[in-house]
Amino acid sequence: MSDSSPSPSPSPPPPSDDERLSICRRLLLSSPPGQFDLILADLRNIHRHSGGGGNGAAADLLNDVWAEDARGEYDRRTRRDVLNAGESKGDVGGGDGGGALVESLRRAMGKYMTTHYSNSNSNSKSNPGGGGSASASARSNFSVTSNNDDNESSSFTVTTYAERIDLRNYHSGSWSAEYTIRNVAGAGIAEAIMEMSGVVDLVAHSFENGNVQMRSSIPLGPVAPLAVASSSAVPAPADTAASIVLQIQRWEDADVQSKLGELYDSVNNGEGGGMLKSLRRIMPVTRTRMDWKNAGVHRLARTMAERGEQQQQQQQQQVG
Repeated sequence: MSDSSPSPSPSPPPPSDDERLSICRRLLLSSPPGQFDLILADLRNIHRHSGGGGNGAAADLLNDVWAEDARGEYDRRTRRDVLNAGESKGDVGGGDGGGALVESLRRAMGKYMTTHYSNSNSNSKSNPGGGGSASASARSNFSVTSNNDDNESSSFTVTTYAERIDLRNYHSGSWSAEYTIRNVAGAGIAEAIMEMSGVVDLVAHSFENGNVQMRSSIPLGPVAPLAVASSSAVPAPADTAASIVLQIQRWEDADVQSKLGELYDSVNNGEGGGMLKSLRRIMPVTRTRMDWKNAGVHRLARTMAERGEQQQQQQQQQVG
């Protein structure tokens, strides 16, 4: 009698080197803040022990040249390359109005970043996992880049990046933003009507007893910069720069931090108990969901049940 059991399906062919590199690159480009080197070390270790060849295969495939190219793309995508740039990244741009405004904006942004963002680095502690440092640090920087090569500096970009890395305490996060200011009237930018737009991207990662990432991208504008009092009919470059920084501050405070705070609070404490509380399973005895508004009743019932068990144990001990 023949065996009628189905034959096992053939195993898929192993991925090619190009497919391995593509997968590894996607994983690296998704690295949480401060963990690029750690994930790179893990990928090399996985490749070495998963049929990728001998001990030298991972080093040959995921070599330093390939890794640095992936790191450059990662830094550009996350705007982390701003950390390695000076405050005068890019061309200032020609023309008295554009150049003076860009320089004024650099000075104003320098003061704003010093006041609102921190730069600190604690004593470094080596990471036993390799491929990175477990030191706690906070870094930030900005750049102001002219987008024009001619004498009419009618558009420029302000980029900011900040990160706080504390791998010893299992969390890290980054804040990056890009603001575009352009002249919509066609005159010298210091005298013209300007329009601002931007986007803020945030990443938060916590991996103590779990692995949770929260990523948010908030588009902003377009709007005209907030007006700043000026002693002349044509605002001076310093006044225009102050209005741009004021709009950035308003966006970050009211449109990003406040709204994200409300969103994160509603996840846990919103109407009906919040999204996370609503995920709690139906209770097996009553076949109802947890009533978070009357959670004290459940705590009281549990306390009384525990007290009853303790009294029963004491009675049994006395009888014995």
